[in-house]
Amino acid sequence: DIDALPALDLGEALQAVPGVQIERSGEGRQSEISLRGLGGGFVKTTSAGQSFATPSRSFDDVGSSNPFAAFEASVFDGVTVVKSPTADMQAGGIAGIVDKQLQRALAKPDGKYNISVGGRYEDLTQHWDESVKLSMSKHLIKDELAVAFKVAGSGQTFRRDTANFTNYAPLIGDAHGELDSNLRVNSETIDAYRAKYGIPEDAAIRSPSSIRNVTEYSEGDRISFTGNIEWRPTSDMTIGAHLLYTKRDLDSGTKQDAQFSAGYNQNKPQNSDRFYMIEPDMNTAPFIYDSLEDGTPVYAVSKTAITDGEYLFTNRETTFFEEAKGLFLYGDYVVGDWTFDAMLTHSESENKFQNIGLDFRHTGHHLATTKVNGVNVDTVPTGIDIQLDSAQGDLSQAFVNAQGWDNYNYDVDWQSPTALTAQSLTTADALNDGRRLSHYITGRVDNPVREMSTGEFDAKRYVDFGFGDGFMFGAVKFGVRYSREVLENFDQAVSAAGVNADAVGSFTISDALVSDGQTEFFNGNFPGTFGANSGWKTIDNLSHITALQDGMADIEGGIKAGETGFYEVFTGPHPQKYATNFDVEQTISSAYFMTDIYGDIGNVPWRGNVGMRYVYTNND
Repeated sequence: DIDALPALDLGEALQAVPGVQIERSGEGRQSEISLRGLGGGFVKTTSAGQSFATPSRSFDDVGSSNPFAAFEASVFDGVTVVKSPTADMQAGGIAGIVDKQLQRALAKPDGKYNISVGGRYEDLTQHWDESVKLSMSKHLIKDELAVAFKVAGSGQTFRRDTANFTNYAPLIGDAHGELDSNLRVNSETIDAYRAKYGIPEDAAIRSPSSIRNVTEYSEGDRISFTGNIEWRPTSDMTIGAHLLYTKRDLDSGTKQDAQFSAGYNQNKPQNSDRFYMIEPDMNTAPFIYDSLEDGTPVYAVSKTAITDGEYLFTNRETTFFEEAKGLFLYGDYVVGDWTFDAMLTHSESENKFQNIGLDFRHTGHHLATTKVNGVNVDTVPTGIDIQLDSAQGDLSQAFVNAQGWDNYNYDVDWQSPTALTAQSLTTADALNDGRRLSHYITGRVDNPVREMSTGEFDAKRYVDFGFGDGFMFGAVKFGVRYSREVLENFDQAVSAAGVNADAVGSFTISDALVSDGQTEFFNGNFPGTFGANSGWKTIDNLSHITALQDGMADIEGGIKAGETGFYEVFTGPHPQKYATNFDVEQTISSAYFMTDIYGDIGNVPWRGNVGMRYVYTNND
């Protein structure tokens, strides 16, 4: 009974099936799944055995994953997870098929009504999310005409805390400074550390160079509905219609993020900050945390001191909207040993994702001189010192301390960029001794819209012949199906161009963290981390967005990014996300033939099937 499971959504309920894992790294509790170790893009999601327009985000014309969090689990009669699809099933599920089963009214008891009112307590937010479920089935004409429906709704409150020590940087001393032209000497004491602990000369030594705290919070509501009407004009024929609707609207959300780091660029080491240094704690022994392909060990040191590091804090206003609806018309007919069934469907879906990120970055640069607001300025050290200890993953013992982050002046001469390629306002003001300080305005708007229509016809003949008891044919089945899906994807990134520079200053910064008045960050399991008084600052996004757009400049050729109010960011002459703005029409025509087989080998019964399927797919 899927409704009896203590699940937050349909994806959580699927965890009860062996081989299904929930993908938890995505934003907003999407409950996308992986099956047999493959991601959701390899899983075919169907409703009543038919392809359905999923309310998922899309970055190319194929391979989107279904967000199961968009559906209330209780409106379905169950879910079938098929790990080894047969020829008569929908194509496209390399990992398998997840079929959401829809109720059939004539199979339901007459005059059954059920209402359930409940709630779910979210421990991190200290908030109760209400839920309501209602179902009904009624035979209008006994065993001939019936209707049934299920509707469920719930409040949606979500908070997730993340703390991680990342971005492992190689520690390079004078003795190894010439090994890689992309790396520089970044530690004065690593050679002595290597000698003290007897680390081989050819072994690399690394340390975490970044500590990051994140709290993601969102709230909204979700409602789902399934309905069915079914008519049996004769004992051999049944026709009916399914309705399916779901909507999840997380219209309020934020992501508060703060980070201290060394300024090491893991992807392009040559672009790392030119002044940072990392010194290992001489009293903390190293450990082997990795090895190279040739077996050479890679050592790590968990406790270090960073000088002239970098500091960032940000707040991202994030909203999600997912909606899907569909109509399924079907008919079944039985005559003699034959059964025939057909189905026509039409479904539509939309996903709206919006993210506006505002942050302050206190950074150095890899170049000795850079141009800031049209003037060449020398790169100077940041003056930010960081002591961190990852305690090899034991958060109860891990800690971070930082100094120098709180002596920056934010009330400086900010200048609004006019180039559509700009994503920040940057200064190197004398009030900050020439140190680089930037205010970034970033974000994204993604809005895929889908329409899908399908048709299918199947025929099955029950047979009983074979080659003795060892090999028998039980049934033969064949059919054809056709589907057409149209996807339009609108994708834009946010620019800082034309914003009101007078809206940037110390008054922008706030100490109000999401965890204030709720459960302590990371449930109190990371007592050594930094908080509002020791570096975790944030921004009141809604008021700051309004101020940035007050008197915003008109820029020729500028395009507003969705409903954000900011200009879309460009890369050269075209929008940065132009490659993920597209429309595609996908048609799939297929036919199949299969037969059920069974028999006995000695006293051991066996059964299986053999089939073949032809599929033609065209993306236009």
